[in-house]
Amino acid sequence: MKNILISNFLLVALAFVLDSTLGGSAHAGQMVSLGALPGGTNSFAADVSADGTVVVGSSDSEGEMVGTAFRWTVAEGMRSLGTLPGDDYSFADAVSADGRVVVGSSGAIAD
Repeated sequence: MKNILISNFLLVALAFVLDSTLGGSAHAGQMVSLGALPGGTNSFAADVSADGTVVVGSSDSEGEMVGTAFRWTVAEGMRSLGTLPGDDYSFADAVSADGRVVVGSSGAIAD
């Protein structure tokens, strides 16, 4: 049986969205829910690009109790970054200032 304790997934990912991110929309300067990957209910934001347009973190997804790394933008929403071959989970820990490079980790759950 696989025992997993991931307390971070009790949080719903929220990000403070800058004026430039939403182009002055009604949500500018407010907390905005990033949602979760398809079928998931929880996500955790770990980092934001320098201009506030890209958020990275981890989310659960359909049928999975462990996390999968994501990259979020206003235009594309939350996109899964997947895992390395043979792994069960991944986390996006940081994003570059311009939002193009994401770093994190991927691993397998020991039986």
